[in-house]
Amino acid sequence: MMRVFRVLLTNCLLLWSIILLAQNEFTCLTTFSDSLRSNCAYNSPEWSYYRNQNLYVPDGNPGIPFHNAPIKTVNVSINVVQKDDETGNFLDTPDTRNRFRRIIDWINDFYSNYSPSDKINWVSELPNYDSKIRFSIGEEGDERIYFIKNTSWWYYYNAVHGLYIYNDTLFTNHPERMENVNIFIFGNPNNYNTSTSLPPSWNDFDSNTAIATCYWPSEDSDYAKAGALAHELGHVLDLLHTYSGYGSNPIDDPNNIDFLKDVFLVSLNPDVSNCPHIVDYYTNAYAVNGDRITNNLMGGNKDQKYISPLQAGQMHRALSLTSSRKYAHCEKSDVPLVITDEQLWDFDIKLYRDLIVESGAKLTLTNHLVMNPDCRIIVKPGGKLIVDGAMIGIDIYEKEQWPGIEVWGNSNTHQHDVNGSFGQGYIELKNGAIIENAKCAVELWHPGIYSTTGGIIHATDATFRNNAKAVHALWYSNMDGGREGDYNGFFRNCSFIVDDDYIGTKAFHKHVDLAHVKGLDFWGCNFSAKRSVDSVSLYCMGIGAYEAGFRVDSYCTNANTMPCPGEDLIPSSFNGFYRGIHASNDGSSARAFSVRNAEFTNNTCGIFMLNTDYGTIVNNEFVVGCGSSCDFGIYADGVSGFCIEDNTFRPKATNMGSPYGIMVVNSRGTNDVYHNEFNNLRCGNVAVGVNTITTITPDTSPAGLTYTCNTNTGNLIDFCVLKDG
Repeated sequence: MMRVFRVLLTNCLLLWSIILLAQNEFTCLTTFSDSLRSNCAYNSPEWSYYRNQNLYVPDGNPGIPFHNAPIKTVNVSINVVQKDDETGNFLDTPDTRNRFRRIIDWINDFYSNYSPSDKINWVSELPNYDSKIRFSIGEEGDERIYFIKNTSWWYYYNAVHGLYIYNDTLFTNHPERMENVNIFIFGNPNNYNTSTSLPPSWNDFDSNTAIATCYWPSEDSDYAKAGALAHELGHVLDLLHTYSGYGSNPIDDPNNIDFLKDVFLVSLNPDVSNCPHIVDYYTNAYAVNGDRITNNLMGGNKDQKYISPLQAGQMHRALSLTSSRKYAHCEKSDVPLVITDEQLWDFDIKLYRDLIVESGAKLTLTNHLVMNPDCRIIVKPGGKLIVDGAMIGIDIYEKEQWPGIEVWGNSNTHQHDVNGSFGQGYIELKNGAIIENAKCAVELWHPGIYSTTGGIIHATDATFRNNAKAVHALWYSNMDGGREGDYNGFFRNCSFIVDDDYIGTKAFHKHVDLAHVKGLDFWGCNFSAKRSVDSVSLYCMGIGAYEAGFRVDSYCTNANTMPCPGEDLIPSSFNGFYRGIHASNDGSSARAFSVRNAEFTNNTCGIFMLNTDYGTIVNNEFVVGCGSSCDFGIYADGVSGFCIEDNTFRPKATNMGSPYGIMVVNSRGTNDVYHNEFNNLRCGNVAVGVNTITTITPDTSPAGLTYTCNTNTGNLIDFCVLKDG
């Protein structure tokens, strides 16, 4: 979806303006809103904890997960606006590109390598003074440097005031440039050397930020421009100035949670603050310690390079809690975030590390959790994850799927509720919860460790969208008194979707993967896939069940009236698959399944059964065909026992492929296809091979497959019986 560039004149988005009055000297004219770092929609105590700048200081403290930040790289693009005749700005030459690469290198040096000019003795500086933030314009030879010929855009003054309009136009034609922080270099007829930037939003996570500056012809000014752009990028990552008087004033109240103590408190007990600092471009910041003229990145001095621990914390916080996070890329931290108590996350956050819910802990999500593409969520046995209307997925410009959620179980423990607790990991999805863009949205075990099967899932009104696999349950028996009970897992009114937005890091084969489990329920669930999309298998399935029992049925939205009124029934549906449902058995176990009140459309085969135990298929509608040479409503091969009743079969369209109603192959049992309707098909029913009891004694009469009380209308062939082979 196209996300337009916005300028919002609200308390959550402001315009930062830096006007450089000479080639090097600059004056800041930004107005700062005290509510910039607030979001009134978040009320939980956990929000106060997770928005605290101290939590994000990247000092490597092993006791605080967020302090172990990976180096985050923020992607940047440079857009040079020329006149129509390519004059008035940088030319597209190797020398220009070399200059821009060198500027980015200097900026990265500023963010990783500079001590304070005015040292405060009590402050513990970052290791090697490294903020753990870098910037990139792409690999050498493939830099994100673009040249735009547009005289109407060229004049800087007009460009700044119409920046959002120009971005709308530019990104309509080049939406991929929205994936980066865009630096625009406009014409400079008045020789101002001016820069302007837009900060991130704490509320609108689709909003984009950008920097506008003006052309500087002299290569001698490149280093000074690197300092100015480094300063602007600090604004993009939510930093304020250290001085007052020109807007964007620093927070000067020591009791404010965003007060930069390590910048302004020159001594403790009693606390002595020197806020605000003095902006003075030319004075040597290193000459006098304590004169309030410093080399801080946001201080306005020619040597502005130093980043304090809390400033680094604010920037890493911005890359977790604001719209700037979508520009950041990194490998995950080796230190996971471990939940050991009960927490409510009612806020929007991005994690760059694994999230673990320990036994006895409960984490409830009600907003949006963004996962770095190599990070997973783990719910250990006895832990609970409640996804209450929240969305879990990757960031909007990410190109890779994330691993997903692992709900660990114990294969030797039952799944019963004991005083509100389970011996298994437990996940509940409800009220519009969404899990998207995962390799497997929910693994009900610790993958590869078979002693950990049995994780529990309860899902109501949830969506599994564009996952390579939605749910995987396997090799677990819920034993109770020596008998196998049903698996403690259900899905009510859920949607399983693969559409045009499927990323396809991993190929899609099936939404639900069941193996050697019994009794999972799918009520009123919608399964769909677009096989025309890249990385979607032509042989994909809605449900794949291997030696597994399950139930598919409709869902009643009116729990107070029984039987359920027809208008309150939501049927299950399967659309767009090679096989809507695939059920097979290798003979190692016998588990029955049932499918009732479901709709099958645009599938090569609605339900495919191979050597399964008893299959019940009742009161379903099959719209047969997706254009292949041989499409089936039901295909049963080697199934000795089944109940196929009260189903309707009709083609998707006339003269489209070869639609067949029911194919029964080598059933070798006594079965009756009863009271079904077959309309306008190539063949209503096909029986192939041995479909009778193979051993007949003198005391038995021949018995086998029969067809009773079916209605056939307009078929080319109503019944077709073929011998084996």
